[in-house]
Amino acid sequence: MGIAPMAEKQRLRSRLREQGRHWDPATTADASRRIRDRLRELPEFRAASTVAIFWAMPGEVELAELAAAALAAGRQVWLPRFEPRSGDYRMVMVADLRRDLVPGAFGIVEPRPELPAVAATAGADVLWLVPGLGFDRQGGRLGRGKGFYDRLLAGAGGCKAGVAFAWQLLPAVPVAPHDIRMDLVVTERETVRVRRPEEPEQPEQPLTEG
Repeated sequence: MGIAPMAEKQRLRSRLREQGRHWDPATTADASRRIRDRLRELPEFRAASTVAIFWAMPGEVELAELAAAALAAGRQVWLPRFEPRSGDYRMVMVADLRRDLVPGAFGIVEPRPELPAVAATAGADVLWLVPGLGFDRQGGRLGRGKGFYDRLLAGAGGCKAGVAFAWQLLPAVPVAPHDIRMDLVVTERETVRVRRPEEPEQPEQPLTEG
């Protein structure tokens, strides 16, 4: 799609934020549960030794239970922490969601300041669960406009999965050269596997009921 005007991104952000205000907590919780179920069924989730997750802001997909399940299964769990000196986010490994997390920058729960950051490029078996205001079926992602996740993911190995509600899946998202594309987009209704031009089409990953 090339470099899209900043005005188009801002227009989409405003529209999506307004849509999100109309979702009630019960609907958000139910959709979050179905998304977590889909994520658990991913081959990439089952194979990953590390899950890089996010702590939900109001209106985002709640993934705390998935983080707890990953820790209980003996996997590493990373969460982002804002670093005031650099003005950017770094990933930090946590071992206990009660002990290792505190209220942080921008009102978001994040790892304690004394916990060491990890190299985001380490390991190819990392599953990245990435928030966003909007996604498309080509792996395009619309963030909140600060570029935090694009810088965090630059050069990172592993599978990158956008996590969002079905209404956040758009026909097209404006992308710039520095924007990081997703490999998957997971909503409560479907799992979208992004096809590269040279790859054959693959069926949607089924959700096992249970």
